Amino acid sequence: MKVVASIQHTLVFLILLIGFDLSGQSKIEANDSKLQYQGRIDFKNEYAPVFIWPGTSVKFKFKGTKVSAILTDHAASSNYFAVLIDGKVGVLKLNRSDTVYVLASNLTDSVHSVVLFKRTEAMVGTSTFGGFVFKGKALLPDALPERKIEIIGDSWSCGYGNEMSYPNPNCCPGFHAENEDNYAAYGALLSRQFNTQYMCTAYSGRGMYTNYEGSTKGVLPELYTQLYPDQKNEVWNPKSNSADLLLVFLGTNDFAKEVGGVVMDSMAYVSAYISFVEKLRSFHAHSTILMVYGGSVTDGYPVGKHWLSRWKKDMAAVQTYFANDGKVLSFELSAQQAPYGEDWHPTKVTQSSIAEQLSPVIKSAMGW
Repeated sequence: MKVVASIQHTLVFLILLIGFDLSGQSKIEANDSKLQYQGRIDFKNEYAPVFIWPGTSVKFKFKGTKVSAILTDHAASSNYFAVLIDGKVGVLKLNRSDTVYVLASNLTDSVHSVVLFKRTEAMVGTSTFGGFVFKGKALLPDALPERKIEIIGDSWSCGYGNEMSYPNPNCCPGFHAENEDNYAAYGALLSRQFNTQYMCTAYSGRGMYTNYEGSTKGVLPELYTQLYPDQKNEVWNPKSNSADLLLVFLGTNDFAKEVGGVVMDSMAYVSAYISFVEKLRSFHAHSTILMVYGGSVTDGYPVGKHWLSRWKKDMAAVQTYFANDGKVLSFELSAQQAPYGEDWHPTKVTQSSIAEQLSPVIKSAMGW
C-alpha cells in the first residue's frame, strides 16, 4: 500500500510517497457519530460515503500525535481537498492509486481538530471516504453551528480558476482542477464569517434556463433535487438540510451564447427563475432567498448587448413577482476588475470582494 504524507509538523503542502504502518494506530469508521459531515453526500454505504459536490466536508477531533485519511478517488485526473489541522490550511491532491494519506504527524500530544474539505466540483469526479487512522484517542465533536447557508450557482460559486491571477486570462484557457478552490470561494468565506454550516450546490457551465454551451438540459434547477448531477435516478431531498439562507447566483451562462449571435430569451429566463424560486420555497418554507446578479457581466461586452442592464431588468421582474414574500431579496454585485482567474473567472481576491459586498446584505436580512 502506498501513502501520501505531509511535511512533519505541518500540512500537506508537499506530497511524498512513503511506506505506511498501521501498528499502534486506531481507526475511526466513516459512520462513527464522532465525525461531522456537511454537504450533499452519498451515504448509501455508511462505511464508504461518497463526496460529490464542492465544499463537502468531514470533521474529526482527537487527542494524539498523528492522523491519516482513507480516501479513494474516482476522478479522471485528481480531486483536491483543503486539509485543516487546528485551523491551518493545506492542500491534498488525490490520485487513483493511493488510499491512505497522512495529513499530519509528530503533532504535540494534545487535542487537535481535522477537517477534509473538497475544493473541486462534481465535474472533476467523486471521492470515497473510508474514515481516519490516528495515534491517540477520538473525542466527541464540538456542536455544529446552528445557522445554515446553501449556495446555489455556477462556476463563480465553485471557485473555478481562483488560484490563478492574470491581467488577461486569454493567455491560458481551460479548466484545471488544481486551480479551483471552493474553500476560498465567496460562499465558504461567508459561511466562516457568520459561523454557519455550509452547502454548495454549484456546477460550472450551468444556467437558470440554458447552459453555457446552449443546452437547456441539466440546468441547475434540474440538478437541485439530484444527489449526483449526472444521475437523475439518484434523488436528493432538499428538506433534509433546509438552510436559513439560500443564496442563488445564476445567469452568467444564460447570456453566454450571445457571443455567438444567439439572443437570450429574457421571458424564458424570468419564467425559469420564478419557477425555481417557487421550487425552493416548496422545500424551504422559512428560508430567506437572496438572488444575486451582476459581477460577471457588464454593458460594455459584447458591444451593443447591454448584458448588465438586461439582467437587472430581468431580476427586477422576478423580484416584483415575489413582492409579497418578504424573504425573497435581490442584490447586484459590482463588476469584477482585473486581475482575473482562469477563463475570466474571479481570483481569490475578487471572491473575497464578493463576500465583502454580500456581508452587510446578509447581516441586515438575517440579523446575524
